[in-house]
Amino acid sequence: MIPLKTLGLATAVATALAVAPACAESPASYMAKSLSDVGFAPIGDLPIEMAVLWGDPQNAESAILLKFAPHFPG
Repeated sequence: MIPLKTLGLATAVATALAVAPACAESPASYMAKSLSDVGFAPIGDLPIEMAVLWGDPQNAESAILLKFAPHFPG
């Protein structure tokens, strides 16, 4: 049986990929960004936010950054 928190994290990541914004930078234009410049968006009702660093998570290669709430269980 899969532990509940593993299943919850897998569901959160799958949801994040399904609702990810489609516009971001290509990996060819690497640059440093501060966290205040990265646009985080909430993932449904979960205490997790996601930012697309480059690419298109729904259709191509990409990089995402997940931000968890303080004291997130897991």
